[in-house]
Amino acid sequence: MCQSGTKTPISPSSGSGAATPCSGASASCPAVCTVCNVAPQHTVDLTVEKNLLTLKHNNQCKLEVKVSPSGTAVSKYRIEIKRASGGAWCALASDKSLTPWRASISGKFKLRGVAEINGKEHISAEKDVEVQYPNYGEIVEDATVQTATGNAWTSTLSDCTEAPTNQRRELGFWIKLNTKTDVYEFTTTINGSWVGPADGASVNVPSRPADDPATPSPCDAGATYNVASFHTHTPTTFRAAACPAGSNRGVGPSGADNTIDNNDDVPGVVYDYVASPAGSGNIPMGHPKNSGAQLYHSRGKERRTTPA
Repeated sequence: MCQSGTKTPISPSSGSGAATPCSGASASCPAVCTVCNVAPQHTVDLTVEKNLLTLKHNNQCKLEVKVSPSGTAVSKYRIEIKRASGGAWCALASDKSLTPWRASISGKFKLRGVAEINGKEHISAEKDVEVQYPNYGEIVEDATVQTATGNAWTSTLSDCTEAPTNQRRELGFWIKLNTKTDVYEFTTTINGSWVGPADGASVNVPSRPADDPATPSPCDAGATYNVASFHTHTPTTFRAAACPAGSNRGVGPSGADNTIDNNDDVPGVVYDYVASPAGSGNIPMGHPKNSGAQLYHSRGKERRTTPA
């Protein structure tokens, strides 16, 4: 079957060098084709270095549009993205490559490359990429988070007094991630109610606030996401006289903490004492106020669920 184009036949009757047209509809070639100038078939691919990213902590990925055959003249390139759940494509770049692409919006996405060749756009196959929220370990290892939670623990200890009033209270706030700056931020501290030595303490950290913006575009420069809740538990230093002899309380997140964080779809962070004696899971009433303390994971979630 001859292809469309121009062929140079070799024929005993006509000799070499005479050009005759090839017809794609022809059943056979009238002579042997030694040269056939057929327009090349162009293919476009988008290479994606990795398809699972994490905001702030692992958010860079190399993207490149590749065109074959090599040496093809390309007048324009574009790299596009859209949510896997639907919506319009938007342009991440009007370039051949992003080295790197810095992911700043969470979601499950489709990526594709576009190349304009001879006035016509050629589009690559779509590639899947997920940009997830940071997990508990990544959040609490951040220096800014450690400072904010440490300051809240110091305030909780200062609020625990024996005189003139035997009182204490818990503190809490939401941990946010600003992906424009890649810096953790925090809502205003919420103070729990003052309680006496015979009463349990608590703080009402509200349900997870809305993100800003609530539904960012995949091509937005960034957003502020609420990624974890935080609160403190209180000392038992001045409670012994008001509680039965031998009383203690558990350390770390309570069952209610776990349930609340699960409902909010986030990991929870709790500042509390290290168990005493070690391995008991408790501290006694009258436990010294400046005893060792640590951050605990309220196991609602390991990380907030990635939106579609």
